[in-house]
Amino acid sequence: MGWFLFFLGIFLGVSGSKLYDLKVDKAVSLKWWHYLLMLVIFTWTAYGSIFAYTSFEEGSTRAGWFFILLHWGLAVFVSFLIIGIGRRRSGKALGRVETRATEA
Repeated sequence: MGWFLFFLGIFLGVSGSKLYDLKVDKAVSLKWWHYLLMLVIFTWTAYGSIFAYTSFEEGSTRAGWFFILLHWGLAVFVSFLIIGIGRRRSGKALGRVETRATEA
């Protein structure tokens, strides 16, 4: 289990740094509650992964798959919900094209 936690920590750390790089590259401003929500989602998925891993080790595959679907599925759903709310508030919703008047 130690190696699993080690690789899970590396995965979550790399994911967090890539999200930060994406934020800097795209010049996206995030509020404090966005960071808090990301921390909750990362913690939620880590807990679900650990529980699923221990369930598979004990031979209870049904409980393991249930927690993978529940925890990771809910985390992905909430992440897409946050992205949609952020796009709506910033005016960058999909399908909306900004046009600028050119000066002659």
